Amino acid sequence: MVLAMLLGGLRHCEVLGLRPCDLSPGERRVFISEGKGGHQRLIPVPAQYFSAVGDYLDRERGRGH
Repeated sequence: MVLAMLLGGLRHCEVLGLRPCDLSPGERRVFISEGKGGHQRLIPVPAQYFSAVGDYLDRERGRGH
């Protein structure tokens, strides 16, 4: 969550509303469906963010086990 805020400039309410389908690692973008003022936007974020998300899912949620 912190990386999304730091690297992508996302607001805390936007991070809390993220769903797996909002992440696009191939394009290195995050889709925000309900941003400030109800606006939608695509946010470019570095590969470091997607790497951290993958590590989290592997470690904490047992993805692929």
